[in-house]
Amino acid sequence: MTLSDYQQAQNEYEKHTTELTKVIKVHQEDPDLSHSIGSDKNCAYCDQYKKLNQLQEKLMQQLKTLERDNSV
Repeated sequence: MTLSDYQQAQNEYEKHTTELTKVIKVHQEDPDLSHSIGSDKNCAYCDQYKKLNQLQEKLMQQLKTLERDNSV
C-alpha cells in the first residue's frame, strides 16, 4: 500500500465520521423517536447508523493495518 492509499482511506474515514455525526444528531433531535440509535430495526436512521458504523470499523481496521505494515 502506498501513502496515497493511506490518505484515501483516512479521507473516507473522516467523511463517514461526518455523516455518522449528522445521522446521530438528526436522530436525537427528532421528537418522534424515543429509542436509542441503532436499536430499532424499522428506523431508517438506525439502519443508516448501523451501515455507517460498520464502514467505520472496516476503514479503521484498514488504517491500522496500513499503519502497522508501513511507516506513515
